[in-house]
Parts: sequence; structure tokens; C-alpha cells
Amino acid sequence: MLTAASMLSMLSLADWGSKFPTRVLNEPIQRVNLDWDRLNATKGFCGMSKCYFSANSTKVGRSRLSDREAGRRRAEPRLGYLVANPHQQRPCSWSQIWAFAQWNRTYAFAQELQERFGVRHTLLGPPHITTLPEEHAARLNANITYSPAGFLRYKYDHGWKRVSYPPPYLAGKDVTVQAVRACPWPACIIVGCDVEKLSRFNFDMPDARLEGFLRHARKRRMGTRQNRTKVIQDFKRGIASVATSVKAHPCLKEDFQVYLRTDGSVFNVDLDRCFNHNRSEAVSLSNSVELPLQPGPASEPQTFCRKGGDQRKLDKALEQFYQHLSR
Repeated sequence: MLTAASMLSMLSLADWGSKFPTRVLNEPIQRVNLDWDRLNATKGFCGMSKCYFSANSTKVGRSRLSDREAGRRRAEPRLGYLVANPHQQRPCSWSQIWAFAQWNRTYAFAQELQERFGVRHTLLGPPHITTLPEEHAARLNANITYSPAGFLRYKYDHGWKRVSYPPPYLAGKDVTVQAVRACPWPACIIVGCDVEKLSRFNFDMPDARLEGFLRHARKRRMGTRQNRTKVIQDFKRGIASVATSVKAHPCLKEDFQVYLRTDGSVFNVDLDRCFNHNRSEAVSLSNSVELPLQPGPASEPQTFCRKGGDQRKLDKALEQFYQHLSR
């Protein structure tokens, strides 16, 4: 009798058809034997579907990053790993194929946005499926922080039951893993349309994180007026590219967010938000999802945000951001 693990190594996503959230044709499911010591499991941060663990600097070099990024006076790039949230190991043996399919589709979409619009992303490669050994499962479980803490989900156990998470990672089970380029503060800051992100990117009442990001930009990037001008132009060019991609793919307005890095780079993040609402088979069809936008003045199209009020706040913050950088 074939086990789930043996079938994973034999099949590609195309074989699963409509059982899973997408069909990535001719894309094999990639299994790896991950060196779990690469993960710094002293602290992990988890959301609803994935956990992030930074890499052990003693185990992972900087060979995956460009010389330009790794050069002196650049933001210190860090490698990290996304690991499928423990609840995706449940309730059935096929849940990791589901997670892999979703992550694989997200990676293909990220690559498409980079190639078509020049918007970079933080994913360093496609996802892989690997087995989580017992000793490393215990290590990961001991150091996980969830946001929001103790969120509730439904689990099928002789009927759907509401249960609180996080559950523990299960030893010896398959899990989906993906290497990412971390974007740590103060070299990076996340900008978006939800209430929390807008409040943190508020120059009328700047918090410590925003002030730290600006200090880092001025100290590390902008020693001369010429450098300041170039960084500001890079930010504006990056934001304009993101706007073009959002116009082509309105699904990106759902929980819109990007990373800004102090060298003028703009990175897409959490692109799987497009596929929570869109079940079309081809990534290129993600622009078919027209989310309902809350009304704003007709002369003010919502470039990034679903609400006109949020878009105006973000536009104001970006203008203030450029002004602060030019000083």
C-alpha cells in the first residue's frame, strides 16, 4: 500500500487536478533532506499559515545573495526559512500537498511580477517538502510565538469543532519549507493599508520603529545630496512599479503590503493573499479577481488600498517619507 510520503515523491502537482487549490502544470513536488540545524529555532514567529525562523549564521553563508547586497555599507541581508504552520500538518496526510501547491503557486506569481513589472520579492526559491525529525520538532515547538496569540480555528474530529492553536509540530511528518531573504528592521520597514501598518507609517506621530528606519537610511545610505536624490528616485520608481502590478492584478489590494529597504528597494511580501480569494488554475488569471472597493472621491482612485480613506493616508505618508529623506 502506498503511503502519502511515497506518493509525494512520485507525483507532480498536475496529477492532483481539482483536489488542490491550483494546478501548476509540469511542476514536480520537490522533496529535500533539509539540514534542520540551519534554522535558528531559538525564536520563531507564526501567523495563520506559516512560521518564520531566521537562519543560523554559523550554518548558512551569504552565497545566495548578490555581491551588491552583501557589500559594505549595505543593509545586512539575512537568510531565513518559512515553515508551514503546524496546523497544516493536520487533519489529513494530504495537507502538505495542499500547502506546497499554494506556496508553489505564490512563488510562480512572485516571479511573474518580478519579470513583468520589475517588483522584487523575498522568496529565494521554490518551496520544498521535507520530513521533520523528532528532535527538531521539539526544538521548534519550544520557541514559537503566534500573532495573533491563541487564535481559533476549526478542526474536523467526528464533526467540525472549534479549537485554539497553536498545535505542536508533529515529529516524523512532512512539512513545507521555503528559503527567504529576511528584511530586518532598521534596514527595512513594512508599509501597507491596514490600520496597524498605516499607524506605524505615520509621520505626524512617528514611532520608534519609523524613526529608527529613517536614521538608518540617512546614516547608511545618504551621505551626500546626490545619494539622497538617487535613493528617493529608487523608492518612487519601485512604488510606481508596484502600482502598475496592482492595476494588472487587483487581488493585490487585499491586505496590500510591501517592504521598503533603506537602499531604495521595494519588495513584495505575502503574495499568497491573492489566492485566498482566487481559485483559477493559472496564476496569470489572478487579475480576474475584482475586489469590491469602498467609495472615495472619483478624482482619487485607490491605487493600493480598498478604502479611499486608507489610500489618502498612505499617499500622504509616502509624500512625507520622501520629504524626510530629502532633508
